[in-house]
Amino acid sequence: LTAVQRSNVLNNIDMIATSFDNEIYTKVRDVFGSEWSPGIDNDVKITILAARMQDNLGGYFREEDQFYRSQIPNSNQREMFYINTNFLGSTRQLEAFLAHEFQHLIHFNQKNRLLNTRSETWLNEMMSEVAPTVAGLNDSYSGSNLQSRIQSFTNTPSDAITRWNNNQEDYSAISAFGHYLLGQYGVEFYKALVQSTEEGIGAVNDALAGIGAPERFGAVFNNWVVASLVNNCNVTPFDTFCYSLPSLTYNNLHISFQSGTEGGKRVSSTETTFPWQGNWFSYSRAFQSELPQDHILVYTIDKPSGYEFSVPYVIYPKTGQPQVFYAEFSGNRSRFYIEEFGYNVDELVVMPVFELNDDRTPLVNYSLVAELATAIPTDATQVQPASDVSVTLPEGALVRAEGDEKVYIIKGKYKRWVQTAEIFNMYGHLRWEDVITVAPEVLEDYTESTVVSAAGDERVFFVSLNGRKRWIQTEQELFDLGFNFDMVYTINERELNYYQQI
Repeated sequence: LTAVQRSNVLNNIDMIATSFDNEIYTKVRDVFGSEWSPGIDNDVKITILAARMQDNLGGYFREEDQFYRSQIPNSNQREMFYINTNFLGSTRQLEAFLAHEFQHLIHFNQKNRLLNTRSETWLNEMMSEVAPTVAGLNDSYSGSNLQSRIQSFTNTPSDAITRWNNNQEDYSAISAFGHYLLGQYGVEFYKALVQSTEEGIGAVNDALAGIGAPERFGAVFNNWVVASLVNNCNVTPFDTFCYSLPSLTYNNLHISFQSGTEGGKRVSSTETTFPWQGNWFSYSRAFQSELPQDHILVYTIDKPSGYEFSVPYVIYPKTGQPQVFYAEFSGNRSRFYIEEFGYNVDELVVMPVFELNDDRTPLVNYSLVAELATAIPTDATQVQPASDVSVTLPEGALVRAEGDEKVYIIKGKYKRWVQTAEIFNMYGHLRWEDVITVAPEVLEDYTESTVVSAAGDERVFFVSLNGRKRWIQTEQELFDLGFNFDMVYTINERELNYYQQI
């Protein structure tokens, strides 16, 4: 290298070394545990070797280096990992590689050495894909390694996450799945995951049980497949079918069908899948001004004998949020129907999932048939949504019933009507795009509250539906009017002053 090039390389090495020492090292250890220290070389320091590698490789970790040369002759006999000198001018990418490979170094100590087990490759890689995020390296999404992974995932999403071929599709899919788990269950899930003695799917189940989550791997995988399509926390069950991370909103992550939507009177296909592979198939019909005679969409799925499939599917109604359903099998066939297709519903997305919890990775065939009919077949069923009719709305949710413009704020089992747009706009944290549309019967389960108190003011006021307020001067008066203190909403002074005194 020239003197200038050499200076640039050394400066870049100084920058990433400082970042590793001051940020990455502590944050990654806080979640995944510690590396072997002082380790096989009796030195608390970690060696990071910058070396030339093929262009698409960011770095790697060698288990061999964690053994004595008497055991493995080509061991470097120290705690170390490797990074590619080709990325020395790309600080953000290189920092992500540092966090990724450091997790592998930690993982060897926590799983292989201390627990005398080893994770399946996909599971180990999933933790390394999340490591840059827990280190804060993806806080700025634009230009991040996470953005690159997610763009790759949405371009080619159908990858079997537990079948590892060490290609770009493997990394992008497991990164998306790992970040879904991070958003849904937090870092506590990953702290529990690294402590499991199981090697693969069982480790995920251990971690979920360890943090008190009711779901297990199959349910989580299905939820992730749906979340990758709708990525909307307002789809019921709430906060299930979304990534729940600030950078991974719908605009940045969702499966689309610009060239994949199918239509016509009858569409059939034979597909192949590995276990735990995401598959998305769309069937759509433009909205008609009048109910078509053939408005019944009948969908048939035939799976291979002896294998388990689950099939979540999503329908997109003309109004309201998408709805999630699950197909039911009778033997090896599932046949369900959707009425008013092309009139009140314009799209169906079906997501067959081949579930297999052992070491086999067979490639199996299944068939799909979508056809428009004028009558409901006798062997077709209409399944209930994934959510129960009784829905618990999240605290602070903004909600309106279908066909009604009134917006309510949820507080426990109570709802309060925000009477005007002017009042709504008095609160900077309230956004119209966050308003959830639900079935009328959902809101009927909530008791309406009309009592408020301004922040910092002990007085409680009754607010009439025509925008007038009356001071409730005693506790007994509050009870006599049928209210209790749980029903009192805290509002700002500006809203309180907005109401006229009775």
